[in-house]
Amino acid sequence: MLTTERSTVKPLEPWFIEPMYAEAVRELPDGSLWTYEAKLDGYRCLAAKRKDAALLWGSNNAMPVYDVFVDCAHCGGEHSVLLRIHLVDGPERKQSIADLFRGRAVPPQVAALKLHTALCLKTGKKFKLEEDERVFLVPTSFFSV
Repeated sequence: MLTTERSTVKPLEPWFIEPMYAEAVRELPDGSLWTYEAKLDGYRCLAAKRKDAALLWGSNNAMPVYDVFVDCAHCGGEHSVLLRIHLVDGPERKQSIADLFRGRAVPPQVAALKLHTALCLKTGKKFKLEEDERVFLVPTSFFSV
């Protein structure tokens, strides 16, 4: 039966569940209660929305971080794109995306860089990051003293 009265039952709020960390095993567990997912490189977190705030819990805090730079076709200089990405198997030194992933699949967070626009600081012109040979990943530790 439909009614116009509001329910007095309080809605359930999500609670925090500690993330499960991977560990090496010789055999996978068996049984109908187990499900498996492919692990893709990239951002991973648990999220919950409460009222006007979103809460995020991540387990990738130790994942290496890389700054993104571009070799500008307009002025010949090199500019920071002011983006950082997390990547498990990134370069140990400055390296172009083309060289780093030659013959390998490009992770989604790296492929998404082509959607970004950069700004030439000398000419003021905007341009897409379409050429992998001109886009570089630089470990953040590269700048450490």
